[in-house]
Amino acid sequence: MSASKIINLARVSLFVLFAAATATATYAHHSFGAEFDSNKPIKLQGVVTRLEWTNPHVYLWVDSKDAKTGKVTQWGFEMGPPHMLQKAGWKKNSLTLGEMVEIDGWMARDGSNAHPLVSDGAARFPVLTRDNQSLVFAGRRAGQTGLWRSAADGSNPQLIATVADAADVAVSPDNRTVYFTSLLNGTGTTYRVPITGGTPVEAIPRMISPAVSPDGQLLAGVWTPTEQGAVTLAVLTTDGRPVDVFRDFAAPSNGSSIVFTNDGKHLLFTSVERMNIWNHALGSSTAAKITNFSDMWVNRFALSPDGKWIAMSRGSAVRDAFLIRNLP
Repeated sequence: MSASKIINLARVSLFVLFAAATATATYAHHSFGAEFDSNKPIKLQGVVTRLEWTNPHVYLWVDSKDAKTGKVTQWGFEMGPPHMLQKAGWKKNSLTLGEMVEIDGWMARDGSNAHPLVSDGAARFPVLTRDNQSLVFAGRRAGQTGLWRSAADGSNPQLIATVADAADVAVSPDNRTVYFTSLLNGTGTTYRVPITGGTPVEAIPRMISPAVSPDGQLLAGVWTPTEQGAVTLAVLTTDGRPVDVFRDFAAPSNGSSIVFTNDGKHLLFTSVERMNIWNHALGSSTAAKITNFSDMWVNRFALSPDGKWIAMSRGSAVRDAFLIRNLP
């Protein structure tokens, strides 16, 4: 141990670790065999670059230099739950940044390199800036709730603005402005704030689920023109002038997922039936369904950079009903 601290993740009984793996992490407790391959042990030395002491698992990142090629590779390790590590004698400061360590562990069973970008506190509506340098999200870190910006790998988080209910985050193409939805004024409204931080200002009253056009000049969203008006799907300039209003639209109760096509001439969106994605050409009075699902909701979706593929999150909502008697 003269040159490094030895972390023998293979000695589960000693360190009471749940699991360890290269460049991988999961968000719920799982069996070792389901996630990691006991036939693929790994041993390496490296410098600690990041340690996140979070539930349900602690995560460790290490930069390891290949002795032959000099190439530096970042490895991520999933450790045990904090309370189990504490019982085994670990503390948050047991490892320090820049410290050399030697690690024994196991490879991920699927060979993936997935790892959590944000695991310290809650994170919602993550958006990667167009230059792929920063991650913007709504969440809570270190006791502060609001809009956050970090490096693309989740490191160096910085608070952009304190907003308790920030949602539907979008970033302008020039990576300078963040748009989001909030009830700051009592009704769902789209606000904007500099990505470097500042005080949010109202952008589009009564608009939620904002999407920014490829040229940064337009905002599309679920919009109510007046306080008593009908809900529409609309495109407005960033200073609030209507460009196109699609009135034959029924929005989901929790807002719609909306995306401009790469040429800025079409809107892709989800409607009240939630199961499919629709295409509305700007200036047209109709929309066409482009998926044909018959179950589960489309929660969010995104276009690939070349506009040929759609990535989406689908699932089912679970709801319970309660009867409360004898209220005062």
